[in-house]
Amino acid sequence: MWEENIKEIQRARSIFERCLEVDYKVISTWLKYVDMEMRNKYVNHARNIWERAVTLMPRVDQFWYKYAYMEEVLGNYSQSRALLERWIQWGPGERGWLCYLKFEERMGEKDRHRELMYRYCMHIYIQIYIQIYIHIYIQIYIYRFTYTYLHMHTDLHMHTYLHMHTYLHIFTLT
Repeated sequence: MWEENIKEIQRARSIFERCLEVDYKVISTWLKYVDMEMRNKYVNHARNIWERAVTLMPRVDQFWYKYAYMEEVLGNYSQSRALLERWIQWGPGERGWLCYLKFEERMGEKDRHRELMYRYCMHIYIQIYIQIYIHIYIQIYIYRFTYTYLHMHTDLHMHTYLHMHTYLHIFTLT
């Protein structure tokens, strides 16, 4: 940004803020804003921007990852751990969990790493359980719907029932 090159940081901030007022959901604007602050060694400004970003868009994993990484690079390990814990509370995907696990591994915290791995395994177990429950519930619903529909229409022939049953069986396997 030209304003940054001529050391007009206040003007550059003003431009970024106006961009965020227009559309705060543009991820690249946030990233460029923080990069500008970090290049010019305004760490507290960068922290404030990251906090706003993760508050307004907590489902953007890139924000959490870069924010926690920035704190780790600065040597603020407890702050980085707190950020990763906050990220986990939002239920990120596998990347978020693995990022946190690798952090604890780098820190040499074996007990925390073990406890976090246990939490991650429980998270996966619960997700699989929910998926199986939903799949079974849908199969029961389809079976009940088919059974009710066929009994309501007594003029249907047996081969129609068999054809429909085969179709539903194939449908529920996919």
